[in-house]
Amino acid sequence: MILDLNNSLKTNQQYIDAVNTRIKNKVTPTLFQGYYRLNGNRIVIQSVNPPRNVFSYAYAVLESNKLIIVKSTIEGKGKIDDKFFTDYYKEYYTFVSTGDDSYMEPNW
Repeated sequence: MILDLNNSLKTNQQYIDAVNTRIKNKVTPTLFQGYYRLNGNRIVIQSVNPPRNVFSYAYAVLESNKLIIVKSTIEGKGKIDDKFFTDYYKEYYTFVSTGDDSYMEPNW
């Protein structure tokens, strides 16, 4: 998973290069699992922070091939409420099909 805060990666090759650079530099992979709630184009992803024993919620909007997280918080208990979707903060995750042989082996 590549965090593109500035939404600057535009082409499939830029995504491939970003992922391969992350693997080559042995950047710790981002792994999470949790539950999600979907309502229209809004999604709330619940995950748990085991050391703190607390749930966190990522409030996001789904667009064509994109997940845009607009708020991450421990508040809200995963409710799809307008107040959690009005923040100015945005994390863009773009999903592109680039072919299976384009990537290096992961470092985990």
